[in-house]
Amino acid sequence: MADDVDGARADGEMRRPVLTLKFHNFCNEDSPQVRFNGRILDLTEAEITDERALFYPVRLAPGQAQAPPAGAFHWFRFHLIPEDVQRGENVIEVVLERCEPRATFARAVNGVQLQMRYRDMQRPLGIDRDHIAP
Repeated sequence: MADDVDGARADGEMRRPVLTLKFHNFCNEDSPQVRFNGRILDLTEAEITDERALFYPVRLAPGQAQAPPAGAFHWFRFHLIPEDVQRGENVIEVVLERCEPRATFARAVNGVQLQMRYRDMQRPLGIDRDHIAP
């Protein structure tokens, strides 16, 4: 993280950052634990979006009998507190505390986004003139 997050916090300019994790082939019976810089994030407070059975468009060569790959994706969105993010390196840890044994597919985290949010700037609305002649 290259932003001056310490200065933004001190000036009261930082809003709650948003961390989004994209899980591939997540099983609803799994129990993941997510930590951001050592703090455990509460899964009950996460916004979870899922897209099931997405298919990727592929071109198959004539005569091939391959099926296109498919997957199930879940996005976990966490609203962090401003003190969670530090300048420089931030560490995200994902551990499956319980993995549903009947779901034999491989799980993966294949996307991470940290959206930094700051207070909106006050922008000038004009140049103090009601009308500018053409």
